[in-house]
Amino acid sequence: MAITINGSGTVTGLSVGGLPDGTVDSGTLATDSVTAVKIPDTVESSLKSGRKNLIINGGFDVWQRGTARRYVHTTYTADRWTQGQHQGGGYEKVAVTDTAVPFKSAMRVTSSSTAEASSGTRMALATMLESVDSERYAGKTVTLSFWVRFSAATLTGATGGWYSELSEYDSVDPVLNTTGATRTNSVNIPNGSYPTTWTKYEQTVTCGAGMKNLGARFIFGDLVNTTSNSDFWYEITGVQLELGSVATDFEHRSYGEELALCQRYYWRSEPVFRIPLSTNLNGGNDYNFCYIQHPVEMRVAPAIGYKDGDNNATKFSYHSSSYWSNRINNLSQYHAILSSTGVRLACNPYTGWDAFIKDFTADAEL
Repeated sequence: MAITINGSGTVTGLSVGGLPDGTVDSGTLATDSVTAVKIPDTVESSLKSGRKNLIINGGFDVWQRGTARRYVHTTYTADRWTQGQHQGGGYEKVAVTDTAVPFKSAMRVTSSSTAEASSGTRMALATMLESVDSERYAGKTVTLSFWVRFSAATLTGATGGWYSELSEYDSVDPVLNTTGATRTNSVNIPNGSYPTTWTKYEQTVTCGAGMKNLGARFIFGDLVNTTSNSDFWYEITGVQLELGSVATDFEHRSYGEELALCQRYYWRSEPVFRIPLSTNLNGGNDYNFCYIQHPVEMRVAPAIGYKDGDNNATKFSYHSSSYWSNRINNLSQYHAILSSTGVRLACNPYTGWDAFIKDFTADAEL
């Protein structure tokens, strides 16, 4: 191959592929001459900055409702994760001990023969994005990635497999089992081939142009015979959903950041707190008012729950000492004003003491 330099800055005779020694220094390339289309997808994705994981609590670190195993049906377990409208197994937080897997926590979903679960279970797990987040990805390509392992390679009595699912909806109805939803089951692990060591999977889909809601589910395709499989489980962690066709490394956010993202949907007191009461004259009657500010602005005005010192729902405890257990008097709620930023409660009759509320919860889940 002949390389010619004509003395005016023009070089000819180079084949596609570059210079003979394979190197290009900063003086060889013109400024901004390398565009995104010339950079491999894997490299381009690693160069991107800013937030990328659309899934909240994908590392299963935040469990405001408790970490012990529970048998649930259509309720939330770890923050932002629900059982997903199928017969429930057991859900609990477990530690990841494999040092090759870059996570501390995982969700374990266990088959159960207890009375809390039905005779068959699909052991489903699901999360969903708000429509305000989902709609911006309509018509675009997204990639779901996650790590999973199983207690055994084969599930006795089951003929189907385990699969991940991205579900999109053409309405704002957040119900995860809505009929007519478009579901893409790109990762399907057949029975007999379940990995017993941590394995990473990826799936890429293009969302519909009219999509309003986007959710991710992980589910057994067949009902499990819980009587003979009461100790069968799968564990999952590192769930990430991102824009583009390449699964990049998991975005690790600090616990404080992840907790604040979760508290947009749900938060609770730990386990009791004291609130100063103010007095308001209302039609000749005195009432006590207290204001509870949410840690973050919530998705919508939440449903609230709380107890007094005797575990009576929607009642306060009050007294003049430093702790509510010293002297308990119960006040019924008179009126509540709810908003996405805080809650104002009024109680009746009037007392000059502070209020104590136990197990306060605010729920604005989808």
